[in-house]
Amino acid sequence: MAGGYEIDLRIPAAGVVDLVGAQQVWIGKGFAGRMVTLWADLASIHAVIDGLVVTTVGACQVICERICFQVR
Repeated sequence: MAGGYEIDLRIPAAGVVDLVGAQQVWIGKGFAGRMVTLWADLASIHAVIDGLVVTTVGACQVICERICFQVR
């Protein structure tokens, strides 16, 4: 995989988004109802809201494989 993949999701009331059923990313209840762009590569997942990175977590190989599969 060269580069990474992006997916846009709406943040639910709990403040936790599910990335392709493989990993959850806590964004925060204060962001509920807003859109977040999750950018994932082999090393990390960045959560971006309004152009600002609000959190970064480590990624696992399973996530990248699932994202690549869904994008195809």
